[in-house]
Parts: sequence; C-alpha cells; structure tokens
Amino acid sequence: LWPPYPYRAGFTLTDDTDAATLGQVKAVYDFLLDHNFRTTKTVWPFLPSEKCGKPAASDWTLTGITLQDEQYLAYCQMLADKGFEICLHGASAGNNTREQTKKLSTFSQRT
Repeated sequence: LWPPYPYRAGFTLTDDTDAATLGQVKAVYDFLLDHNFRTTKTVWPFLPSEKCGKPAASDWTLTGITLQDEQYLAYCQMLADKGFEICLHGASAGNNTREQTKKLSTFSQRT
C-alpha cells in the first residue's frame, strides 16, 4: 500500500536467495516478523539442472534452498500468509531452459 498524504515515497527491502539455507532464512524472517516489518522474499522453485552463466560460474552459485524442500515451502507459505511478498528469483539457481521455466506454471498450481 502506498503511504497516505503527505508522504511521497516508499521503501522496500528485497533479499537475494543465493546460498540461502532454511536456518539463515528463519533467523532473519523470524526477526522481521517479531518486529512487524514486511519485506520481499525471493525464492527458487527448483534445483538447478545446469550451471549458471556462459562460461559456467563456480559451483557455489548453485547453492541455495528451493521450494522443493517441504519445510522451506511451508515456511515461505507462512510468510506469505503473514504479509510478506514472495517473488520468483528465476526457476532455479542455474541457467534455465524454456522448458524448465514452463514448469513454473505447473508448480504454482500445486502450491
């Protein structure tokens, strides 16, 4: 929601899901919840099927929890229910083919 007059600006924080773990995410977002502060949480639905970049970047760029982890999915759904925006950071941490990206519509219908 845009702030009412006389305010003329807004502010948001968006995280970067690269290399995230459930423990790290919970530590940050539980703190934000406790302080009634809502932000945008980025997610990857799928594990990577190929390396990121041309030429391929190092393997650390492929790390990070995905919504295929049931506990993480449930946690992100809870965040959404509490007012956090959940947004896509790409289909996965790696390069994503058109076919991999198309799977997103099937995934979103299940969740």
